[in-house]
Amino acid sequence: MDIVQMLKALGDETRIRILNLLKNEELCVCEIEHILGITQSNASRHLTKLSILKIVDYEKKAQWVYYKLSKKTLEQFPFIKELLENELNKIDICKNDIEILIKYKKSGMTCEDEKFITARQTIQSINKWIMYKKGLLSLAVRKLISIDISKYKDSQGKLILLDIISVLSQIQKIQPTNDVVEYIDNAIKGEYLNKKDIKEIEKLF
Repeated sequence: MDIVQMLKALGDETRIRILNLLKNEELCVCEIEHILGITQSNASRHLTKLSILKIVDYEKKAQWVYYKLSKKTLEQFPFIKELLENELNKIDICKNDIEILIKYKKSGMTCEDEKFITARQTIQSINKWIMYKKGLLSLAVRKLISIDISKYKDSQGKLILLDIISVLSQIQKIQPTNDVVEYIDNAIKGEYLNKKDIKEIEKLF
């Protein structure tokens, strides 16, 4: 293993913060990005670098990838263990990250919950720009109707579906398509919506 490349990796603040979080337990990518307040692509880029250098190991569990510190590497390079255990707790941002991690764990939030919240926020945000970017409406419809709501818990799937329908109703008023009509028809016939939901949806169209 190239010690120079390892030292370069440890010279990055975000990677140090990631290792700080992993020193006590394994974490999923979405947990790391939430706690550090970084994007998924940013978190994945740094985790890939740490994985290539074998500073962290990873394991895929269902649809999630979990990362943990490599015991073998820590044994081979004890200065890394010394850094993690005795130095990072002196750095304010690292101490703050651990406090956020503790609060996050106590909240009972899961990776599925994180993805659900992000999905709803993304879908709802479309309403803010559909009036100003009409050239993207066809693409928005295709993306929305392709969302697989079955991967969410029943109650979450229903909320995602209602969000999708709400946005589609606005798009349909601007640029009507048969795809939206077919999607709504299938949704009404599906298992997620009750009679009250269907009545509210009919008002939208």
